[in-house]
Amino acid sequence: MSDFSSMRVADLRAECESRGLPSTGKKQDLVDRLSAVDGRSDHLDDVAKIAPSVSLMLTSALVLSALVQLGSSSARFGMHFGFHESLVDFYDACESHAFPIPFLTGAVLPAWLRFSTMDFFGSAICCCAYRRKLEATKKTMPWFLGLAACTVMQFGGTTLVGVLLGQPASWALSHNAPRALLLAYWLVWACPKDAFYKAHEGSIVVQLFFATGAALSAGHAVTSWGADKALNAMHAKPRSAVFTTLMAGAFGASS
Repeated sequence: MSDFSSMRVADLRAECESRGLPSTGKKQDLVDRLSAVDGRSDHLDDVAKIAPSVSLMLTSALVLSALVQLGSSSARFGMHFGFHESLVDFYDACESHAFPIPFLTGAVLPAWLRFSTMDFFGSAICCCAYRRKLEATKKTMPWFLGLAACTVMQFGGTTLVGVLLGQPASWALSHNAPRALLLAYWLVWACPKDAFYKAHEGSIVVQLFFATGAALSAGHAVTSWGADKALNAMHAKPRSAVFTTLMAGAFGASS
């Protein structure tokens, strides 16, 4: 990390401008601003070390999702694989958070408590990234504008799928997806003692855990969710267009 405190104000301002940061304020403001970004760069170096592992997990998620679809196709032709139903049940449970919790309820979560587990992973990553950007640039934002920005970050691809198919975005009609975003937003911004955000930003293991969940979500979107949306679209033409099916999968995983 650079020793910004020994630099002149003019040099600090020039350094801020070269990094695309605001160059206004007193010397200590400039030092704090540059130190925050520089510290983040050091942290990104640590993240880069685990990038191959994340990439491997993402590839594994795509392969797993492809196997789900392969199992579905084979079942239609009478060639059913034994693991097909288990994988389908796993994705269904992730999508609705309908996991059995015997220690709490002895059954699935009540409907009003359920949220999309997959959307939660992606939402948490988006909310943390948004807060990190605000802190690096020393900016503030009203909570509702922040929530709107995180919504676009998380569900922008899903919204594009709706535009492509000429129908409402599925997340806006869902009960579970908005709950996942709201839960993640609350944890990142209002969790007691700021425990969630500190744990995420301070631990590579936690970041890897959420990245793995987001990778499963992306794999599901590319190979299943997006294709299903196109094949079951409200309008007839998208249901018969191969390109639309491919683009729906790509858009679905782009948020």
